[in-house]
Formats: sequence, structure tokens, C-alpha cells
Amino acid sequence: MLCYLCSITKNTAMATKATNAKTVNVNVNIPKLITVLLSPLPERQRDVVTKRFGLKDGKRRTLEEIGGQYKITRERVRQIENDAKAALLESEHMEKFDPFYERMIEHFNEHGGIRPEHRLFDEDVRKFFSATLEKEIARAYLHFLLSLHEQFVRHPENEKFHTMWALKRADPSLVKRSLEKLEEQLREHKETVPKETVLAWLAELSNEQRAHVLESHLASSKTIGTNVYGEYGMAHWPEINTRGVRDKAYLVLKKHARPMHFKEIVDHINKTFALRREAHPQTVHNELIK
Repeated sequence: MLCYLCSITKNTAMATKATNAKTVNVNVNIPKLITVLLSPLPERQRDVVTKRFGLKDGKRRTLEEIGGQYKITRERVRQIENDAKAALLESEHMEKFDPFYERMIEHFNEHGGIRPEHRLFDEDVRKFFSATLEKEIARAYLHFLLSLHEQFVRHPENEKFHTMWALKRADPSLVKRSLEKLEEQLREHKETVPKETVLAWLAELSNEQRAHVLESHLASSKTIGTNVYGEYGMAHWPEINTRGVRDKAYLVLKKHARPMHFKEIVDHINKTFALRREAHPQTVHNELIK
């Protein structure tokens, strides 16, 4: 275990250094390039693509919504969308996106070829678009461009895993199997563990040693979660999914491993958790004596 922890620590430091050293090229002209790319399409095809991906306002329209507008079936809308995308792939303007796609493939390779959709659209999106572009619009552009390139494959969510995007050559099933084995190990352990430990376990269960890649894989799991102290466990455990003041109070007590006055517990709760309303000593007292 110790050697794995040393490796994880070293890889984390190297990844951080590499990230800080790299300058990400943001193509501020992507909105203009997308406009140019779409302009030769027939009006209805252009409108369908724009609404399906939310390219104007960041809000994606369903097949049913667009079908209702044009008084056509959902299947017909889908066909129009597919025809439009086929035409776009033949466009001479597609080559103008080569630098974007090269950087995106590089980004995926940096994360083991796989990235959870929520991380990609919430955290990574700003690396590829100007900071002046609204985030919802940037997400729409990213989704649109990924859908046009054969190297990027979307793997829908299920009850155990979030939606993932992967390079065509990558195999998310290998990541899923490793995470399922990690889930079994956590269940057997029956206690939360520090991030370094869970990464070491996952490294032993997979062929991956890079800490930032292992963290990315962990983010794909719906059944494994982390708490405010950075500890990992099963997502349904009260130490991970603290639903009320009672769970939060017990987590504070467990973390500090010593007797604490109600007021001290409340102070830690209010400092540690992002609460809509502050907790009060009387509330904690009432919950703990139940």
C-alpha cells in the first residue's frame, strides 16, 4: 500500500506541475466559426440544429418541442438533424476546427481517454472557450462540436454511473469494472477512507496510476461519493450524504474523535457545511438526544 501511496503522491505533484506549466489555447473565434459552418445549411436544418443543441441560448429543445413547432413527427426532426450533421461533416469549413479537436483529444488523453460529462461541461469547458462567452452557450458549443467528430463517443448514464464521454479507442467498461470492485472493497471496509487511500485502492484495481486520472474515474461513479472532509465512501452512507443536522453533528464528532460541547459542534457545522441557514445549538442538542 505504501508504494502505491508514494506513487499517487508523486503523480499528483507531476500532474499539477504539468497543468500549471501548460497554456491552453482558447479559440475566441469558435462562435464565429460555428456561424460560418451553419450558414450554408437550408433554413430549417439550421434552425433544427441550433435548437437541438441550444446554440443561441444554451437551452436544448427536445425532438417533440421542435416537431410541434414545425408540425412534424419526432422521427422527422431526428432525420433533419442527421441530414444537417452529415452535410456539416462534408463542409470545407470543418478543417478550421482542427486545432480545437487536436486540443480536445489531447485533453481526453490527459484524463485516460474518458471524462464524466458533468466534469467536462462544468469544469473543463472554460479551457476551450473565451471567458467572455456565457457558460451555458459554451456548453452548447462543446456538446455540438463533440457530436460532430467521430473520435468522441457519448456513453449514457445508468443507475451506477454518470454519463461519460470517451475517445473512440477508450473502453469505459474497464473503468466501470474497476469502480465496481472498489465499491465492493468499500462495502467490506465499512468506513470512510482518505482520498489517498481510495486512489491507492483504485490504482491496484486498474492499470492506471495517475492520480488526476483516477480522480476523474471516481467522478464517474454514482455509488461512491466524498464528504466535506475529502473522505470517500458509499454515496448512501450518512458520513457521505449528510441529510440533516443530526448526520452533520455525528460526522463532526467522528472527525474530531473527542467529546465536544453543543456550541462547538454547531460552530464546526456552520464553518464546514454550506448551509442555507445556520445551525443552532438547541437544534443540535435536540437531534443528538433523540
